[in-house]
Amino acid sequence: MADATAGSKLYIGTSAQADDLSDFEADTYVEIKQIEDLGEVGMETAAIQFRPVAGLGQHLKGSSIGKVVNLVIGRNPADAGQQALRDASRSHLDFNFKLQLANAPGAAPTKPSTFYWRGLVFPATTALGNGESGVIKDTHPIGIQSDIIELEPGNVPGLPGSLAANASSSSVIAVTFTGGSGASSHQMRYSLHGQNAFTAWATFTSGSNITGLSPNTQYDIEVRGVNASGHGPAAATSETTDS
Repeated sequence: MADATAGSKLYIGTSAQADDLSDFEADTYVEIKQIEDLGEVGMETAAIQFRPVAGLGQHLKGSSIGKVVNLVIGRNPADAGQQALRDASRSHLDFNFKLQLANAPGAAPTKPSTFYWRGLVFPATTALGNGESGVIKDTHPIGIQSDIIELEPGNVPGLPGSLAANASSSSVIAVTFTGGSGASSHQMRYSLHGQNAFTAWATFTSGSNITGLSPNTQYDIEVRGVNASGHGPAAATSETTDS
């Protein structure tokens, strides 16, 4: 069955450089709401024809360039995503985008088809419509500036269980957990308690240690499962190192 557009969501991130999936996933995004038309996402490749004097000619592929996504939205100045889009249109930098289709499998936890790319946002044109039934709409052209990363829909790992953190010294915390269902590996990150300034997600196995910590300091710790469909929800706990 073909996927329907209804329910799809588009998010705009920051201008932070993103070269691979981990970079895109690490960015912070805000949803652009009131979208009427998502346009077309993809690459345009020049078609070249060679016609020799004698013999059969050839079709060749030329250079490729990202399409211009003509995003049509119902204008809402109060929407944070639309404001981020307008701010990006005043910049000469490329921004990260995330598109999620509404085609996640039925069994939870699931993840829909997801696309990531970097794009240059151009200033919008505004259609004012008419007084009887018109809706004011903005059309924002977004020039795709990178390869498009596409993740197929599938079941992401379940929540890791029995997460426990125990300080073994003034600078070391040992972390144990049971794996989330469907996980091929796990990742961990930590932050000073309550500051939400986490380290980057890093591959981690149950029974391993977090080292190089400060004495008598409380840390927030999160663990999540990872598989080919992406990452699942994170389990969280906290622990304080010894004095």
